[in-house]
This record gives sequence, structure tokens and C-alpha cells, in this order.
Amino acid sequence: MPVRERGDRQINNLRSFLQVLFGTNALNDRVRQTLVASLYTHPSSLALGAACGVGTSVVAASLAKDPWIVAATVTLFLIASFRVGAAFYLQRRTERHGTRQLELVYESGAWSYALVLGVIAALAVGNRVEPQVELLAETNARLAEKMQMLARTDVVTGLFNRAGLNHHLVERLMRLCGERKLALFWLDLDRFKEVNDTLGHPVGDRVLSEIATRLRKRSPPDATIARFGGDEFIIACETEGRAELETLAAELLKEITRPIRIDGDRLEIRSSMGIAMMPDDGSDLDSLMQGADLALYHSKVKGRNQFSFFDPSMTRDLVRRREIESELRQALQKEELSIFYQPIVDLATGQIRSFEALVRWFHPEKGELRPDEFIPVAEETGVIITLGNWITAQAAKAAAQWPDDVTICVNLSDKYPFSKIKVDRSFVSGINVGKTSDAIIRAVAEMANTLEMEIVAEGLETVDQVRAVRAAGCTLGQGYYFSRAVPDHLAALLLVQEQEGARRLTA
Repeated sequence: MPVRERGDRQINNLRSFLQVLFGTNALNDRVRQTLVASLYTHPSSLALGAACGVGTSVVAASLAKDPWIVAATVTLFLIASFRVGAAFYLQRRTERHGTRQLELVYESGAWSYALVLGVIAALAVGNRVEPQVELLAETNARLAEKMQMLARTDVVTGLFNRAGLNHHLVERLMRLCGERKLALFWLDLDRFKEVNDTLGHPVGDRVLSEIATRLRKRSPPDATIARFGGDEFIIACETEGRAELETLAAELLKEITRPIRIDGDRLEIRSSMGIAMMPDDGSDLDSLMQGADLALYHSKVKGRNQFSFFDPSMTRDLVRRREIESELRQALQKEELSIFYQPIVDLATGQIRSFEALVRWFHPEKGELRPDEFIPVAEETGVIITLGNWITAQAAKAAAQWPDDVTICVNLSDKYPFSKIKVDRSFVSGINVGKTSDAIIRAVAEMANTLEMEIVAEGLETVDQVRAVRAAGCTLGQGYYFSRAVPDHLAALLLVQEQEGARRLTA
């Protein structure tokens, strides 16, 4: 590689590192906020470093007896106090403050401290302060170097933390040459919160430590391994191509999923993983990390416990999902959502036994959005909890006006006890309807009967379909043959019409 080209590459890599730390628009919000928050991870290290600097300056001032050094030392003490106080205050409040605000606080403190300390050093040299101060300064420098190393290490796992990761990624880029590529693995332990909630944080820390040991064991010898935060890990290594990374990813997942035994408990940990390569998926660190983060998100969406490589289409999907998430939260506040009710009919009597509550979203600009567009996004982002509570409350209000023998069904979650089994519409009106689908319906009906549950056939559109599923053993039916999903006032009207029909028959 020509010297000039390599030099340009190193400059670009250094620039990308600075963008990672202080950029304004390079990384997505999640990654950038996380990186900036890492500056406040170890305020105790900052406090010790400040104490060393101030202590050295005090000694220099007492020996030189120069009023300018004394004044500069007092200024340094005030700046150091501000930096340490701000770091401890913001350590657990980073999420409450904007990323740019956190950057400004850290940058202003760091530059001011370095400037005043440099002035003190220059004044001390000019005043020919005795060699003892030089020895003290050298000792403090070594101590500061050691503290810097500790500040870059995660105390739970012994791996690099975010600050250490940033430093070593830049070093790796400086050494990268030829046709070699830099690969970044972003791992997230699936449902790790359940470990902390059920077994406690001490056990959770031991699990994290064991995972770190396994990552060291399976990663390439020269790999950079870091705990990015919480239950997230990042591995960076050089590679020749995708085939090599696929093998490594499979080995890492296999190693992580081996059972872990802690104090008699047998734990099975799963992991989702996103992978991106430089320069294939980005020309600098920020785009590389963003690509791995998007690939990780894609792995979670696909079902977890797997790995995905970054693909440009993921960016478009993420933008769309985030747009839906934001608009869905607003829709709940602006009451753009509504509940429709589809009757579930007793196939033996033809009477309405229940209504299923179905959410509808009529967007003021995009028109009606299908549930399969926004329900998965709601589940992934946690909005489903708010949405589920809202649906339940609205359905309960409507059901309060119905006869006591008519119930309401709300599909909350594939986790709660259930009393009915549904036969999907594909078995009733799909292209594969026939002997096989009939046999499946009969088998499911027999299982429901054994479990003393009712079985609902959905998607019924013709009288022949109604007769077929009834003959196969289904007890309840739902579909356009009986009624579409309707607003609450029309659902009440259906019940009134049914009651009037029953009275005419008995009159």
C-alpha cells in the first residue's frame, strides 16, 4: 500500500474515532448516546486523576512561591472539583440529559483542566522548581496511566469497557493493511433480565463473567473483546471474508449456549448476534457499529438465538419501524385507534357466544394500517403493554353493556392461560383445503375435547365451510359468514337483533 494512501487511511480512521466520541450526526442515537454515556462510567478514576494533578501543582506552588503558579493551582482545583462533581452527578442520570449536553460538559472540563495544568507545568519549568517535583510528576504520570487502564476495563468481566473498546478499535484500524477486513460482532444475551430478576444480580454477574471467559476461548487470539454495557458484548477481529465469519459466529453461539451451572442452578443462556465488516458495510467506525447494531436488531426480530449479517435493506426497515413506533405512541394519545368486535358464534345454535376485540388504526394521512404492520413493532418496542391495557379497558367498557352470557375475547399474549383453541383460516378457506386440512381439524378438535376446551374455526365465509368445520368437531365459528368486525354500537345492535329473533320464535 503506498505511503500516502496509508497515511490518508490512518487520518480517516482517527477522524472516525473522534466522530464516535464527539460526532453530531454519524451514529444512530442509540449507539451515540451509549458511547457518550461511557465517559461518565468511572467518576472515581477521574477523581483520583484530578487529585494527583492538583497535588502535584500544590507542591510546585509551595516550592516556587510564585503567585502565578498559586493562582493557577487554585483555578485547577476549582476546575477539577467541577469535573468530579459533574461526573458523579451525571453518572446515573445520563439518560435524562441530551447527548450534546453531556459532550459539552465533558469537553469543557477536559480542555480547561489540560490547559491550566499545562500552564502550571510551563511556569514550574520557568521557575526551575526542584527535581523532587519532577519525580512526583513522573510518579503521578505512572499512576494516571494505571488508572487509565483501570478506567478502560469492565470490573465484572475483566474485558474492555466502552472506553477501552473505542481506544483499541482505533489501534486496530491503524494496523489494518492489505486486503484484510475488520469484522465487528455485536452480541446481546436473550432475556438476560430474567436471570437478574429471578436469581439476583450477583448470579447475573457470575453469568456475565462466564460468558466473557467463553468469548475469550472461542474468539481469535488477537480479537478485541468488550462488554459494551448490560448484557451486550462486542468482538472485533480481522478477517478475510464472510465465510470465515460464519464459522466463527456459529462457534460463538454454540459456546454461549452450553449450560452454565451456578450454585446448583442449571442455566441455559441464548444470544442474538449482528455482524458487520469494514469496508464492505462501512468506511469508518461509526458506520461499522451502526451496521452491526442493525444486524443485531434483525436477529432479534427473526426470533433470537441466531446471527445476521448487515444488509442495506435493514436500514430502510429500521426507519419504517421507528416511524411506526413513534406514530403509534402518538396515536394512543390522540385516540386514533379504535376497537372493532367480531362475533364468535355457537355452531350448534347459531347464537352469539362471544366477541373478539380487534384493534384498528386509522392513520389521518396513511389511511388504515393493518395490525400485522404495527402489532409486531409494538411487541418489539414494549408499546404492546400500553396498547394491551388500552384495548382491555375499551373492550371492558363495551362488554359491560352486553348480556351476562356474552363474553369478550382479547388476544393479549401466544404466556397467559387460554380456554379456547383456534383453527386458522388457512385450514378453512385456504388453497390447501381438503382431506389433509379436514384431518388436522379433527385431530385438533379431539385434543380440545380431551382438554375440555372449545375450538373456534375462523375465516368462515360460506355455509359449506360452516357445515364442514361443525362436522369435524368445531364448536364455535367466526368469519364473514356471520359478520365482519364492527364498532361497539353495531355489536350491541347484533345482540338486540338476536334477542328479538329469539322472542319471535318463542311467541
